[in-house]
Amino acid sequence: DSVAESLIERSGGDSRALDTLEDTLRTMDAGRKLLDEWPEILVATRMEGHPRHYSQHAAGVVVAAEPIAKYVAVDHRTNATMCDKNDAEDLNLLKIDALGLTQLSVFEDALKMAGLTMNDLQKAPLDDQAAFDVLNRGEFSGIFQWNGSALQGLTKQITADRFDDVVAISALARPGPLATGGASQWVKRRNGSEAVTTIHPMLTELTKETYGVVVYQETVMRIVREMGNMSWEDTSAIRKAMSKRLGGEFFEQFKRKFITGALENGVDEAKATEIWDQINTFGSWAFNKSHAVAYGFISYWCCWMKAHFPFEFAAATLSHEKDPMRQIQILREMKAEGYDYVPVDAEKSEDKWTSGWIDGKRVLIGPLHNVNGIGPMLMGQVLASRRRGDPMPSRAQKLLSDPKTEIDSLWPIRDAFNRLMPDPMERNITTPPTSIEHVEVAADPYPVLVFCTLAKINPRDENEAINVQKRGYEITDGKVNSLNLQLVDDTGSIFGKVNRFKFASLGKEIIDRGRAGKALYAIKGQVRGSSDFRMISIDAVRYIGDLTQ
Repeated sequence: DSVAESLIERSGGDSRALDTLEDTLRTMDAGRKLLDEWPEILVATRMEGHPRHYSQHAAGVVVAAEPIAKYVAVDHRTNATMCDKNDAEDLNLLKIDALGLTQLSVFEDALKMAGLTMNDLQKAPLDDQAAFDVLNRGEFSGIFQWNGSALQGLTKQITADRFDDVVAISALARPGPLATGGASQWVKRRNGSEAVTTIHPMLTELTKETYGVVVYQETVMRIVREMGNMSWEDTSAIRKAMSKRLGGEFFEQFKRKFITGALENGVDEAKATEIWDQINTFGSWAFNKSHAVAYGFISYWCCWMKAHFPFEFAAATLSHEKDPMRQIQILREMKAEGYDYVPVDAEKSEDKWTSGWIDGKRVLIGPLHNVNGIGPMLMGQVLASRRRGDPMPSRAQKLLSDPKTEIDSLWPIRDAFNRLMPDPMERNITTPPTSIEHVEVAADPYPVLVFCTLAKINPRDENEAINVQKRGYEITDGKVNSLNLQLVDDTGSIFGKVNRFKFASLGKEIIDRGRAGKALYAIKGQVRGSSDFRMISIDAVRYIGDLTQ
């Protein structure tokens, strides 16, 4: 265990990337100790670099000029090629990832309901301010890529008014640009609060569209090619290194070539070194622009559909979202925008989400299978009876007379607390609760009360970092002495921790009860964290009841 915890980690481009186990055994204290006692452990170092499992790519296609069996072995059971991406590259075979996106099926359904075709969507103008305003208003539900906090956070810092904004944000909202400062620099320059500058005049035109910030892999390729006079072979190698995050050591081998080429173009060595260092920070994390543009089209089309055909787009999005909590999030946003819904309608519901008129008002209408107890077979019988003009099956009539669904309420946790505890004062709870979305980190810890359920219950051993993720774990010898929790309400989630000092009085009861996602708690604690992490250090816990009781 101690050797595993001290195992050396290296990026794929490091010259000793496949020697981490041997170097750990020979150079680390824990490794040397193990090696002294068990010298035969060195045989384990032979495993590095070898496949650790057998698998098949879900959508990989290898293309060759002749029958594929002339190049690689073929699995007689599956007809799959027995090679990986590196083998395909070494053999100069074309490997294609034929990926599928659920979003394309969403478009198909939405366009059909709107009476449009995919050709209409592809002709949508790319300067439609109504589409950009969907992002500017923060209406992110259903927008491809925009379900993550990183993209949402960047979007909220600007006013989008051009397609390039969509492309740039999707490329910048990634660990590299966020960590190195490239994303924040782009935002400041995009907003005009920081002057647009470039390190060298040769880069002015190359980085003009991104305000002097190196955002895309293609930009890095042009810099090393045009300024550094590097060969296409080296340029391609650097591109691959960026895609695979091969690390600084791999990039460093090209430094001398770049500086030599830059000197030939009249760039002094100090400036060339500075530019190379930027390539190794912002540039080494640069994103593929062609990918960002392709995905950007899909994101923009989502915004365009949502701006002009909101009911159709929402219905199609809901049909392809199986998680009830995500459905509730989408419905809640639509509700805030002035669109209502019914979970199911005995006369109008189909096999997918649709929209229609009820009591003179257009609403979203949930499918028949939303009802607890109605599965595909019974739903088919109902739809067939409706087409024939016959009464629906008696069981369906009974279920639809008083339907129960997972989306009856847009605020299920809040409503459950109101049902179980209409007056918190009766339980001696005098502090007003705070919704999790409004829990913010301050300079100093401060107390907060949240009404929530626990999505995850993870007992911990703070001494040995043993993560136990199942209910009923037997607590012996005092090893489990803390508890990590994911607190969830209708507005979001936050990390919560019962430390070793509170574990005996608070943690064991939570573990024994279990029922993750169902048991409801009033939890009081101190808010701690930083700009990119927040948590509640838990001081008190009170079980209120169950979500569905």
